Parts: sequence; structure tokens; C-alpha cells
Amino acid sequence: MALDLFSRMVIGWAMDKRMNAVLVCDALQMALWRRCMPNSVKLHSDRGSQYCSKKYQALIKSIN
Repeated sequence: MALDLFSRMVIGWAMDKRMNAVLVCDALQMALWRRCMPNSVKLHSDRGSQYCSKKYQALIKSIN
């Protein structure tokens, strides 16, 4: 789930049986799409293994 901390609105989400890198990438991509692909984004996560994955890190690098 991706939450806009200013408005407190859920702007991205994905569901699956397991929490994995694909799931968090899908939620982040939805959040970015719903916010019209902003140029500057600040992200905060609990640093779980899915957020440390190479796939998620590559997605973050591609947006900043």
C-alpha cells in the first residue's frame, strides 16, 4: 500500500497471497501513475526484504 502522507489518501495498492517484490513494485507504480508521474518523490518503507530487493531498488532509481 502506498499512502500520501499529506492527504492521508491511499494512492497505490496491490494484493496477493504473499508479500514480495512484485507486489510492492505494483503498488508503487500505481501510486506514481495516480499522481501523474511526479518528478520528485520521497519514499519511506519498513525496509523489509521486498523493499530491499533489486527489482524495487531499480524502480526507485528510475523515478528519481
